Amino acid sequence: MRLRFYAQRIVPYCVTTLMHDATVPAVGLDRKTAPPLHWGERVDVPAYIRQTLPNGVELCSVFGAGDPAVRLMLYFPVDPHRSYPPLCRMAAMELMPRGTVRRSEQQVFDAMDSWGTMLQCDSTHDYCLISLQCLRDRFAESLDLLYEILTEPAYAEEELRSWQLDRKVSLQASLQQPSTLATRGVFQSLFPDGHPYGRFAVPDDCDRLTGDVLREFHAHYIGSANCTLIYAGAQDDEILDCIKSKLGTSTWGQAQRSLTDNGIWPSGSGEPLVKTVSVQQNQAAVRLGRLLPARTHLDYVPLDAAVTLLGGYFGSRLISNLREEHGFTYGVSAFISFRRHGILVQIYSEIGNQYLVEAVRQIQYELERLQHEVPSEQELDEVKASMLGEALRRYDGAFRSASALLPQIVFPTLPATYPAERLQALWNLTGEDFSAVAKEWLSPSDFTLSVSGAADVIDPVQWPTSCAQ
Repeated sequence: MRLRFYAQRIVPYCVTTLMHDATVPAVGLDRKTAPPLHWGERVDVPAYIRQTLPNGVELCSVFGAGDPAVRLMLYFPVDPHRSYPPLCRMAAMELMPRGTVRRSEQQVFDAMDSWGTMLQCDSTHDYCLISLQCLRDRFAESLDLLYEILTEPAYAEEELRSWQLDRKVSLQASLQQPSTLATRGVFQSLFPDGHPYGRFAVPDDCDRLTGDVLREFHAHYIGSANCTLIYAGAQDDEILDCIKSKLGTSTWGQAQRSLTDNGIWPSGSGEPLVKTVSVQQNQAAVRLGRLLPARTHLDYVPLDAAVTLLGGYFGSRLISNLREEHGFTYGVSAFISFRRHGILVQIYSEIGNQYLVEAVRQIQYELERLQHEVPSEQELDEVKASMLGEALRRYDGAFRSASALLPQIVFPTLPATYPAERLQALWNLTGEDFSAVAKEWLSPSDFTLSVSGAADVIDPVQWPTSCAQ
């Protein structure tokens, strides 16, 4: 399995080159011994140009040479504490391109199809994001249509009713799944007492949405006063002038930038153990979570690397233990996820019922081992190769670079030099750095454990327990 990882992830991004004798038969391969690593060139992080347009909109440009297509992203921060129904943000964004006051949904999509234009609308607790992608010679008409969608969404009742029905069915189905229940358990423990990050939709929330509610949300957030533009593509004056003329000269929309920056991030973790019963009988879901400091903290880079060593790539310690050695699960991962005002480390896995209790013990064991066992040189090289390979993928071309640079662009606490400085710090990490941050931030007792499955399966689970052997 590690050979597959190196072949699929490392080689394509030129961080390492697999060097092995092609004549060696596949039968009898030692899959626990990785092939030798050969370091390639370091990652070049592209720069971006930031300018403020006459109407106050910020335009950030990431240029690529000779790209036949262009991408324009529109970022709108939202206030997680503002009182809207839980599904309002998602519905407002997903329904926005489904017709305007001048065009039906079919007319909108027919136009985009004829031009080869793609439009995607996403949302999180912290922001709404619209992404337009099209050929350069179709940008002007695509932008005109986007402007119409931004400023004249219909939010037709028939489209809303269809969306409500689909979402209600989807929610009802997901709430029967242990993965959904376990994930909700972690966040509701880490973000208790009505915190916006701990609120999740239920089917009845679909009925609370109306066209007026969606239009109110749209008016509050979608407008030039609350917008940052990110352009990715060739350095084309005609394209840039088109953007400035359409979105940067006059005020559009009613939005005002009004974010609540205080009281977002809780001071500590919640309940150490959460158990929820699901109808799924074949396997249980395991989720662990822990709040961490912001990316500006000095420990962030070694902490990110330590989490990667734990479960962030196919040769990680959790994969080697739970999948390769014990056969408890097909996959397990550890990763860091971001929110506007802080970050979390999470561990996810689906475990066969008969292995659940021992798998939890082994996860704890690996957390404790990370604190006390300094990584070998081979492990350090693997982690750095994986993370640098991922960086090469993120910064491969203007489109990907624009997405990768989004946090630096929209979060003022991160300087423009942050990506390059992060990669340099990663290159200089030692094994002792891993152990130090693991002792500080990755103690098993600091995690919330959430398990979901059949009652007789999850009842024996205890957390934290003594160190697994």
